[in-house]
Amino acid sequence: QDATDFLSEDTKQFYVEHGLPYVRTYLLYGSPGNGKTSCIKTLASELKLNLYSLNMASSKLDDNGLVDMVHSVLKRSIVAMEDVDRIFNNFTHNETASSVSFSTMINLLDGILSKDGVIFVLTCNHKDQLDAALRRCGRIHREFEFKDASPKVAEDLFLSYYPQATEAAKKFAKKIKDRPNVPVASLQEFFLKNRKRTATEAAGNQLDESMFESRRKLDLVTM
Repeated sequence: QDATDFLSEDTKQFYVEHGLPYVRTYLLYGSPGNGKTSCIKTLASELKLNLYSLNMASSKLDDNGLVDMVHSVLKRSIVAMEDVDRIFNNFTHNETASSVSFSTMINLLDGILSKDGVIFVLTCNHKDQLDAALRRCGRIHREFEFKDASPKVAEDLFLSYYPQATEAAKKFAKKIKDRPNVPVASLQEFFLKNRKRTATEAAGNQLDESMFESRRKLDLVTM
């Protein structure tokens, strides 16, 4: 809804009339495996936007290269910068192979070096590791938290695989209530592994604890 409003002609005209950089930035944060990347893809698809993913850790990327890339994107585009807390660790120091500076990153988000009409979407696992200068009001416009699966999420997801199996879904949701810190991606993997079982069988099947633990460790390494 926010992105739709930003892309409207009325909003664009407002930015132009008041001399404001016509860019919008979102921060998606939370533990791995809960849909941050999927949300970016869905947003681009829903609004029919071009989607660019910048590998900020590339050894071939420097300040000039980053600016050139952003300038080359088409109008009505999303530019995704993922895992920014791992790029500028210890707040402003770039710990990756790239030589992109924190100041250039800030200038891009401010719209000084950016193309009009671009939506930046940043993701991170640990919001508290981001420098306050990056997160200040007017630089990141909206923040959205992606949490581990709640019993309600587990119940809704169960019903998406087994429609009308209300009682089985409630039984399954209770298991999630008794076992916190389950990534949504692990639940999806559970349903894929149990796809040939009935709703009753799936709801009664024991959750594979090792699957959840190994999945989370894998996500932490790869995301």
